[in-house]
Amino acid sequence: MRDALRQSVAEMRAAQDQAAQAQADLQKAQADKAALQAQLDAANAKLSSAPAIKPAELEALKAEVRQAQQAGTALQQSNSRLQASLQSVTAAAQAQDRTDDAAIKATRTALDACKSANGQLISVSEEVLHLYESQSFRSLLVKSYEPVLGLWRVKLENIVQTYDDKIQNQAYPK
Repeated sequence: MRDALRQSVAEMRAAQDQAAQAQADLQKAQADKAALQAQLDAANAKLSSAPAIKPAELEALKAEVRQAQQAGTALQQSNSRLQASLQSVTAAAQAQDRTDDAAIKATRTALDACKSANGQLISVSEEVLHLYESQSFRSLLVKSYEPVLGLWRVKLENIVQTYDDKIQNQAYPK
């Protein structure tokens, strides 16, 4: 049970690391997008402010604008993928937390049941020890070797069976 809990915690930490990496990638993509947007704006400003531009320069500027637009589109797609990845990793980590909490609760319940059964078993053991120390039990033990009818032996076996039943009742269910 502890190994499963350790594995769950390790998986949760790995998911959190992936989420942090996805967040860092998202921030980098947003920064790249902002830089390319600035380049696009500068190119557009340069294009609009130039009164008489040569056709070759115009084509070069148009090519730069197309490249900036393509890079912006690629960054937006990357941003969308990273946000989806971040959401899935976060959901997986939350699901793992809920599973771990349920496992811990089940383990605590089982532990409480074992503690209770152990306490009852100790009390039965103490009863057996007190019975063994009593004079009436010793005399019953001596009389159980009665050779004729064996009535005392039956009484002794009944006592033993009673305590055996009490002990068996304390067994933890499998």
